[in-house]
Amino acid sequence: MPVISSRVGGIAEVIDNENGILVESENTKQLADAMQQLMDNYAVYDKGKIAAAATEKFNYNNIGRQITDFYK
Repeated sequence: MPVISSRVGGIAEVIDNENGILVESENTKQLADAMQQLMDNYAVYDKGKIAAAATEKFNYNNIGRQITDFYK
């Protein structure tokens, strides 16, 4: 499902217009606007596509390979 997150750490590399909304950290106005935008446009988000992309990127094999590569 679509999410709202603040632009902190590496989250901007994961969240985009296809799967959610990014707001600046500690910006309550942007957060409130994003919440309204998400409620107004919830049906536009392709929840199946979001789930498939997350599964592809974060499945056990991919994460395991990334961890193994990191330690090599």
